[in-house]
Amino acid sequence: NDWRMLVGRIIALPDGKILTAGSYLSSGSPDFYTAKFTSNGRSDGSFGSLGKRVIDFAGGEDSVEDIAVDAAGNIVAVGSADTTGSPEYDYSGWDAVVVRLNSKGTLDKKFGKNGISTALDIGGGVDSFQSVSILSNGKIVVTGVASPSGGSWDILTARYNSNGTLDSTFHGDGWNLTDVLGADEFATKGIVQIDASCSCAKLVISATARTGPYTSPQFIGLLRFGL
Repeated sequence: NDWRMLVGRIIALPDGKILTAGSYLSSGSPDFYTAKFTSNGRSDGSFGSLGKRVIDFAGGEDSVEDIAVDAAGNIVAVGSADTTGSPEYDYSGWDAVVVRLNSKGTLDKKFGKNGISTALDIGGGVDSFQSVSILSNGKIVVTGVASPSGGSWDILTARYNSNGTLDSTFHGDGWNLTDVLGADEFATKGIVQIDASCSCAKLVISATARTGPYTSPQFIGLLRFGL
């Protein structure tokens, strides 16, 4: 087959099967994909089409950056999508997206619009989810990066309801931007932590931050948010 899968995330499932996700390239721009393999490394033909599910949003560049599996076995994939079909290497059309599939690779029609959340566009710049966690109540917590109006990158956090809508009880709009040092910041991973002092969930994010232009020092830090 004339295609390549660039793996951005891989997880082992309880039944021994393996789930991967990232960018799928057959021709033209890369697309958003998930794929499932049996425990012996063969494509799982019961998942999607020939073991994979590919989504092309608008003919541009799309990519999965992280995946998680909820209590019902549904697959939540997050990343970025070029929702405007902008030219190659023009990233201004990249928006942050959340997709939910069932265990067979079919889009979950109970989530968002036919399995896909409304793309999150903050000011017309680059928006991308890099990490996803699922809370015990089924809500979805995502972290990533956004560049409002094409400016410097800030740390993006958001929370979605289990039906794929933004949770307005999280920072009022369902999403929040954090500017740490005034220049580019990038959230690399977010995990949910149960704080023993209050028996409540907290979001812990690992991130990088700069004090100025690309040539300025880059720092590594941790941030924690209440959920």
